[in-house]
Amino acid sequence: MKKEKKIDFLIASINDIQSTTRAFDNKIIAIMVVIIFPLSQLKLLISIYTKIISDYQLIGIIGLSLFIITWLLSLIFSFLCILSIDNPSNKINNDCNAKGIFYGTGLFRIDFKYLLFRKKISSQKSISAYANKFKFKELEKELVYEQMKLAFIRDVKSKRQKTALISAFCSIMIGILSWIFVLLKYNI
Repeated sequence: MKKEKKIDFLIASINDIQSTTRAFDNKIIAIMVVIIFPLSQLKLLISIYTKIISDYQLIGIIGLSLFIITWLLSLIFSFLCILSIDNPSNKINNDCNAKGIFYGTGLFRIDFKYLLFRKKISSQKSISAYANKFKFKELEKELVYEQMKLAFIRDVKSKRQKTALISAFCSIMIGILSWIFVLLKYNI
């Protein structure tokens, strides 16, 4: 494959991975809206499980425990999915010594104080030093390096989203089944 075609392929791959990652973020927000809903129905949930526990203590406790566990799992994994992944370059076997210039790795050191108080931050490197770091012949390696980092982020978000979705589904089903049980048992 010609060098230009490889570079075009890598750039297209990077763009596709970024789009997929953005889609995961949008989907997880929808999941979060769904899993926050039980908080608005807390009175109903309490009354449902109070009735079940009063007549069928073991079943009620198991149902309530499963509901809470799956609900918490979906909430935790939803937040983890949105949370940025700390330095994915640590997860890449960088045997070609790629520098990470595609996204400007290591240009700024932002500490906790800066997050609270806006203070002056300067780049770690000057423009000339940063420009000298880049060699056009290394462009392909740099793009592969960035593609691998983005693929790691995409894969982690994918697994977290799947776990959040499955947990949310289980939580919803347990809640609905408990509600139906109470409706049928007490002819409400």
